[in-house]
Amino acid sequence: MFINDASHWWDSMSQTRTTEQQLAITWEQFKEEVMDKYFRQSLRDFKENEFLQLKQGNMSLTDYEQKFDQLLRYAPHLVDTEMKKTRRFEQGLNPNLNMILMSHRFTSYREMLERAHAIWYQKANAEQHRQLYNQQDKGQIGKRK
Repeated sequence: MFINDASHWWDSMSQTRTTEQQLAITWEQFKEEVMDKYFRQSLRDFKENEFLQLKQGNMSLTDYEQKFDQLLRYAPHLVDTEMKKTRRFEQGLNPNLNMILMSHRFTSYREMLERAHAIWYQKANAEQHRQLYNQQDKGQIGKRK
């Protein structure tokens, strides 16, 4: 359901078509017309490139997953199978996490995400313990027993 400017635009589009043409429009044609009007090809290309260049970097795994899902809609043709989606996600992961995951053969994207999160939390927990241990060691240096 369109409102405001979009409603006016669609009304004008409809007026340029015969009743038969209006009834014959497919969902794909409708989506393409809306996309052409409100989401220009140059912006779609930019977002697709952003998706292709996406790397986890300093993001948490959850933030990377959200950004991946957000940009995924701009390049569905690049990840039109579970395997392509899984591989594309893995390619953007930090190298140490990526190398661990690449040694597994996952049957689904969801399975790979579950494993990635499990590894991520294990690493975060280990790092937290390492920092706590280091702080305790520093507190003991120079003190007499």
